[in-house]
Amino acid sequence: MEISRGHDEGRRVFITRGSALLAATALLPVAAWSVSAAAGEDGVEVSAMEELMREHGVLSRLLLVYEKILDDLTSEREVAPETLGKAADLVRCYIQEFHEKLEEEYIFPRFTNNGSELVRVLVRQHEAGRIHTHRIRRLSVEQVMGSPQNRKDLIASLRGFLGMYRPHKAREDTVLFPAFQALVPSRELDELARTFDEKEMALFGRDGFRSVVARVEELEKTLGLFDLAQFTQAI
Repeated sequence: MEISRGHDEGRRVFITRGSALLAATALLPVAAWSVSAAAGEDGVEVSAMEELMREHGVLSRLLLVYEKILDDLTSEREVAPETLGKAADLVRCYIQEFHEKLEEEYIFPRFTNNGSELVRVLVRQHEAGRIHTHRIRRLSVEQVMGSPQNRKDLIASLRGFLGMYRPHKAREDTVLFPAFQALVPSRELDELARTFDEKEMALFGRDGFRSVVARVEELEKTLGLFDLAQFTQAI
């Protein structure tokens, strides 16, 4: 039994690693896997890829905020414009002006010169997302939101953003980021981790990531989304 268990565990490791390498070959020839990290907040080591993926975690929570506000709008329930405005401001400053800029400056160039259609699509989606965010911020003002046509336009932009960004970040997490990590040497990944951490602290302070998460939590509490247990489905 012990031999069988060891064989099964080895097979699972082989399959997991093999899948990641196949994702990398879909974009570029595969280099050796590397695990690298830099000291982040409180000296906790955070790798470059972990940094990007935890930023996606912030995005996921902001998408839930957008989804709740969209549901309230379509159900003709009262919506606080300032709550939507704060959410859109976080999307703009943390996701689009920080996270996406990291991707566009450090990740995408590795693939654009090799004709990656995936990266071309991701870039177009970043551009479209910024247009949606501009509209959402412009329309999330009480005097503006009161117009039926403006509410209709706001609903369309929220739907457009939600419909695009969930598959967008999923494709980055499962294809682009594994391919990048397989391609880039460990020393360069270490340097990237330090660069990402420095940029985050420069823009958002010493407690950068935690301070952003705290702002998201306040939005969740305002909308009644903070209690995770409410999402547990009865079986």
